[in-house]
Amino acid sequence: MPQLSILHQSILSALDSLIDRLNSTREQSVIAILVGTTDGIGLARCYGTAAQPNLSEEILSSVETIWSTLPSNSPQGAGNLLHALRMGTIQSSIAFYNDDLAMIHLHLFPLMVTVLANGNLANMGAIRANFEAIRNLLEPLRRELENNLHQQQQTAYGGGPVGVMKV
Repeated sequence: MPQLSILHQSILSALDSLIDRLNSTREQSVIAILVGTTDGIGLARCYGTAAQPNLSEEILSSVETIWSTLPSNSPQGAGNLLHALRMGTIQSSIAFYNDDLAMIHLHLFPLMVTVLANGNLANMGAIRANFEAIRNLLEPLRRELENNLHQQQQTAYGGGPVGVMKV
């Protein structure tokens, strides 16, 4: 199914294939995989080779712009709270919306991958078992975005350490 995305077609095809594989045992248990940034910018939406699900643009947009930022290490995100407890960073989290929709977030700073699944049908263990494959697939993009972010921060702060401005 054609879709608007800035990601390479090979990544989109691999994510579509993953959705189809996860749905092979249960009808429409995985609804979509959303790839975006921890700042809430959507990069791609994959639905598998089945027809696009009956989810409103409002729900998809709120998952990309609001829900996906919550597990991050931003000041309002839950990851920020774990640092104070010295529990490390959040790798993934699961949230349920209206008991029917599960949102499984995979945090790959600066990327956020959200798997939208049917909360009553989805096999969470099978979804999480594929996180390593998703990490490997998106690692080149994640690394490039992280390097660009680091370069922008250094430029913004005069080439010194991040957070220290040259006077």
